[in-house]
Amino acid sequence: MAAPSLSRAALGAPRVLGPPGAPRARPRAWSSGTPSAGTPPAGESPGSPAWDGPERARLRGREQREKRQRLRRERGAVREKEPQPLPKGWSPQAELQYQHPLGPDGKKATAVPLPPRYSPRYVEAAWYQWWERGGAFRPRPPGQAPGGAPVLSLVLPPPNVTGSLHLGHALSVSLQDALVRWRRMQGWDVLWVPGTDHAGIATQAIVERWLWQQRRQRRQDLGRAEFVREVWRWKERHGEQILQQLRALGASLDWSRCAFTMDPGFSRAVTEAFVRLFEAGLIRRDQRAVTWSCALRSALADIEVEPRVLTGPTALNVPNCPHPVTFGVLVTFAYPVEGDDGLEVPVATTRPETLFGDVAVAVHPRDPRYLHLQGRRVRHPFSGALLPVVSDPSVQPQLGTGAVKVTPGHSPQDLALARAHALPLLSVIADDGTLCPPGGGWLQGVPRFEARAQVVAALAQRGLLRGVTDHAMTLPLCSRSGDVVEFLLKRQWFLTCGDMAREALQAVTSGRLRLVPKFHEKNWKSWMESAGDWCLSRQLWWGHRVPAYQVRPGPAPRGGPPGAPEDEEGEDEDEDEDEEGPWFVGRSEAEARAAAARALGCPARELHLRQDPDVLDTWFSSALFPFAALGWPDQELQEKLQTQTLDPQELRAAQEGQSRQFPQGIPECGADALRLALSSHNAHGPEIRVGVASVLAQRRFCNKIWNALGFVLRAGQGRGEPPKPPEEVLPEAPMDRWLLARLAGAVAECGRRLEALEVHGAVAAVQSFWLRSFCDVYLEVAKVSLQCPRLRPGAQATLAAAAELGLRLLAPFAPFVAEELWQRLPRAAPAPPSVSLAPFPEPARLAHWRCPELEARVAAMLELVRAVRGLRETLRLGGAARPPVLVQIPEPAHDWLEQLGPAFQTLSRAGPVELLPLGAEPGPGWAGAKAASGAFVHLRIQGLVDPDAARAQLRSRLRSLRGAQQHQAREELARLERSLEGLETPGDPPGGGLNK
Repeated sequence: MAAPSLSRAALGAPRVLGPPGAPRARPRAWSSGTPSAGTPPAGESPGSPAWDGPERARLRGREQREKRQRLRRERGAVREKEPQPLPKGWSPQAELQYQHPLGPDGKKATAVPLPPRYSPRYVEAAWYQWWERGGAFRPRPPGQAPGGAPVLSLVLPPPNVTGSLHLGHALSVSLQDALVRWRRMQGWDVLWVPGTDHAGIATQAIVERWLWQQRRQRRQDLGRAEFVREVWRWKERHGEQILQQLRALGASLDWSRCAFTMDPGFSRAVTEAFVRLFEAGLIRRDQRAVTWSCALRSALADIEVEPRVLTGPTALNVPNCPHPVTFGVLVTFAYPVEGDDGLEVPVATTRPETLFGDVAVAVHPRDPRYLHLQGRRVRHPFSGALLPVVSDPSVQPQLGTGAVKVTPGHSPQDLALARAHALPLLSVIADDGTLCPPGGGWLQGVPRFEARAQVVAALAQRGLLRGVTDHAMTLPLCSRSGDVVEFLLKRQWFLTCGDMAREALQAVTSGRLRLVPKFHEKNWKSWMESAGDWCLSRQLWWGHRVPAYQVRPGPAPRGGPPGAPEDEEGEDEDEDEDEEGPWFVGRSEAEARAAAARALGCPARELHLRQDPDVLDTWFSSALFPFAALGWPDQELQEKLQTQTLDPQELRAAQEGQSRQFPQGIPECGADALRLALSSHNAHGPEIRVGVASVLAQRRFCNKIWNALGFVLRAGQGRGEPPKPPEEVLPEAPMDRWLLARLAGAVAECGRRLEALEVHGAVAAVQSFWLRSFCDVYLEVAKVSLQCPRLRPGAQATLAAAAELGLRLLAPFAPFVAEELWQRLPRAAPAPPSVSLAPFPEPARLAHWRCPELEARVAAMLELVRAVRGLRETLRLGGAARPPVLVQIPEPAHDWLEQLGPAFQTLSRAGPVELLPLGAEPGPGWAGAKAASGAFVHLRIQGLVDPDAARAQLRSRLRSLRGAQQHQAREELARLERSLEGLETPGDPPGGGLNK
């Protein structure tokens, strides 16, 4: 199945497999010859104030919005043409590669020293193969899972085999894999099934293009059987690319169940489903107006039709048309009324080329303009045939002239009207878009849009043309080919979806099925309530053949046993739609033959059967994926898939675009960085924006974790006691206790977010712990604690426990770097073989670490640190400077500040730290800043700052601020400037001392 573009999240609106509603209500401009709701009433021009009403205003507004969006895209494209520098802070470096031998089981050697620099190529080598070989992603066999273990079973939405994965696939895989790994680490029995979709239209188009590029052959040159074999050969040549991409992303899929929607077992499931639905009366063959692509020569699903809003004449390029075609034009012509009274009926249409298929003119039964013509007949402008004037309440007299041409062969609405009045059904446009009988000898074989101009000219020559005006309309386009969609009268197989849609809607409204986020329920309700019959037939060669057989006239072909395949050459030729013999459905031709023999009362050997040459819509098999991938209706499965051939122009454009934006090449960031970048965005919204800069930021995060664990490993060297389970670590030092309290909070927040399916919130909680608590704060404090014999054991135990649990917390989102580093940590026995199988941290087991009072005190201390650091930055004190600091805080905070004083001194890079009573002034030579909760900090800057240079710098900064920033900072900077008065320049003897 085709994946959505990135601008629309893969986990966005749920998609109904198959058209969510076949004959939906469409603007009348979609039908042949019927004016849309934007048609002006009789006697008024499109520009008149009376007609320029809400409908046209809505259409004009929509077109203006589309124009603004197009201009923004064009401006963005212009900017992309300029060489873009790599994101700040990035410099290309040679990537390390893993070069150590693997163990007997394929496991990487982790006893070797940790490389000094993070390299995704080094980290991601060999781990996935080890996971897969060891069965880490397979559910536990029956009897080995703990009693009552919850079960999570899901399938990967199968990507099309027509190409490689894109960012939309990566987003979907990253989110699903995070949830899958999390549940597996929680002890759930998890089954995640991979597979790929054969993508009928897309794959056939790719192979046809490849055949033409490589051999200058068309599929008709090969014949159906040989062409299908060519598609299978093409698949085998390209089949592993998508699977290897999924492995490279770290997707923890059960590869033993990998399925492809054209595998033999899958084909049996498709046939079985069709037969059962047919026997239940839900599938039937009928003649209807179907959406049709003349470029593809196949029916389309409604979801493959994209409406294009036009507010007036618009020239568009149409496949197989040498010149642009103008749409948004309304042609009005007259139908002469039978008789000599000179009466006529004016009719307006956007599609004059379908005039040959008109079988009547319809008016509203109460329209006073046409009461005297009801029951009379009009003469066709070209054939001279007499057509009835019928009255029907579906006609809207306020639109257009109030009279509409009835063309049942090319409009679903007109087809319903024609059947209600027992009118004949005519088709005048062939499958390839050319006019066909009874279109008139002078236009047979002429492409439809070339015929349009000739019809208008012929009407003018006959004196029947009454005007050509601008017209607001909606034009249906094929999303696959860009072709203008036709409605053709075809006998096809249809699936009744009404009952299934009502059950699907009831499942959501009752709460049995939950959609996340909840706002998608509105779309679900709209789709289910508008669901109609689904046209299953596709006029392709690649796909699942419809398991239906027609009894043909004449004896059975000789020269072979019953059931032998007929010559399939020319199977896509047009059949006589009026000479359909009886149809029989079966799991095989023998079964269908037996059913036909019973129904017709004749020997089976005498029957001449021919299988329907059409294939089923790709989504018919895709909808069965969750069942067929697990062996329904039997347990036979296979695997594999395939890729894509790019058009040479597309390939050149892609290469040129990449070289413009990344002249030095896109930096190698790795799967973990990509997964984190994608998972950190809120996929519950309508769209996300991901750039290379965000992926590079996540690579830097991985690098920070790498360096932090290097410090932990070095800190633990020479530690005598064996490691204990992290939950049993109970340190005494306040900062050690604070870190574990923060870790317990992160575990609780991460679990809460994952339970709510808010992966981005879980990632934020994990990264906040690692960056804000572990790296930015605790590691700096631990560097000092490790130098103290009394504090060293507690710091070592805290580092080991926090690192081990932190890596388990990180593993669902960045599995490669988590595995690489977790394997190097000393762990308490018995330890699981992989971090992906280790227990996910549980908030209940860490509840004894929580200490809200201590966390609040450290948070207040960190506010003081930020104030000191802000002063240092403003005054540009060098990193080596350790100025004395005075702290003014309320009296109750004195005790805890004394406990946290060493940490405050380390983090703020301060010299001696002392308390100053509230309201007291420190005297000259000090610079102060306000912290949170009414606290102040003062730095001794005498001898450290050049007052003239500092004063100039402060004034320059003040001038650079604007608006609210300037108002807020003016007083603070003015106070700092006052504190510079009377300072000696650096090198003068410092004056004054600490005012306690």
